[in-house]
Amino acid sequence: MPPTEVDKLLATGTLLATIGRQQEALDYFDQALQIDPRHPEVWFNKGLALYEMGKKLESVACFEKSAACDPEDPEPWVNMGNVWADLGRRREALTAFDRATQLDPGNANTWFNKGTVMAEMGQVREALACFERALQIDPNDREFRLAVQTCRNALRRH
Repeated sequence: MPPTEVDKLLATGTLLATIGRQQEALDYFDQALQIDPRHPEVWFNKGLALYEMGKKLESVACFEKSAACDPEDPEPWVNMGNVWADLGRRREALTAFDRATQLDPGNANTWFNKGTVMAEMGQVREALACFERALQIDPNDREFRLAVQTCRNALRRH
């Protein structure tokens, strides 16, 4: 099947964003959305470009639209969680990570990110459970192993 006009615009925008030309990329993403305003990949990539430009709240809005267009895709939720965590809005981050882990319970990095937010909130037991889940999925990851040990040590002290 030949690529559609939206596919071509998405590919060009994604390439431009990859080489650091986010503003130009946005123009291509916006053109694609004029043709197909329910294209989840276009919304997702527009969100990534906006995030790179420091427009974090606008990026969340794009990830939300991507998730609405493809409710089974966990990636927009992962990115929403990361942006909310980056903004210090931990409750929103946890809500997004919860949805991402429901959609894809096998993503170790999402469990790790959720655990990190819980640890920042002082919820060490819950963080430990998330880190253990991440380590169970990827038993060779040093960062996951260190997070588990750090939580266990913290719990022993209290």
